[in-house]
Amino acid sequence: MAIKYSVEGNSFQGRRNENQDSLTFARGSDIYAIADGVSDRPNAKEGSSSAVKVVRNLLEEKIRRHKGKPADWAKAAMERANEIVFTMNCVRDNSGEVQVAKLANTTLDFGFVHNQVLYGAHIGDSRVYLLSNEGNLEQITTDHSTDGYLQKMLGKIKHIEDPKDYDSYAIPLAGYKRILFATDGVYKLLSNDELKRSLEAKDAPAALGAIFALAAKPVDIAKKYVEEHKVPLEHAQSRLGRNDNMTAIVVVMEGK
Repeated sequence: MAIKYSVEGNSFQGRRNENQDSLTFARGSDIYAIADGVSDRPNAKEGSSSAVKVVRNLLEEKIRRHKGKPADWAKAAMERANEIVFTMNCVRDNSGEVQVAKLANTTLDFGFVHNQVLYGAHIGDSRVYLLSNEGNLEQITTDHSTDGYLQKMLGKIKHIEDPKDYDSYAIPLAGYKRILFATDGVYKLLSNDELKRSLEAKDAPAALGAIFALAAKPVDIAKKYVEEHKVPLEHAQSRLGRNDNMTAIVVVMEGK
């Protein structure tokens, strides 16, 4: 039986002046991408938006032309996105010298399915998860951050290389039934058990809805906050929920 990939994604502004997250997905070509603009950069939204657009356009062209190896397409997309964001960051000072202003840096996570293999690349602290057929949740990316500070991001340096500056992957999907792309405004508010239960929902819209409901009004993390700070649960949920921008894409493999 042929595998069908159904997808749902959305983004919501949290308690920020601007939603600096971006996402895109193409149902026909099974391309998915999210980016989280670095919050202290004034043009972070422009950077994240440009990154996901570049990835989608390049991958759609590669898939349509079907030349080369899918793993190389993923690397080309990540490196091209970095070039675009780095160029956005380059400005000329009064003497005409080019300086890196670091105005549009962003994380980037994307994937595409080719012959039932998930190819993709990752930089920053957004995440990609897989839910196995047995119900095990696996985080397939590693956060590029230390003590809450990003160490790797798009646009920081002119040229990036795998695996020194970013990570790429190629994972056969035969043993999995769900894919989740999520920014930190989502996954930091849900426990792994909550993520698993949400992803087990009947379809992609239901799973995405369950995830966002918990990100807006967290339960498990709020209970820990109650224990630590001795406050009512409602106070903890109000303080924690929607604290950051929230962006996620859920992919459901059907017909398995």
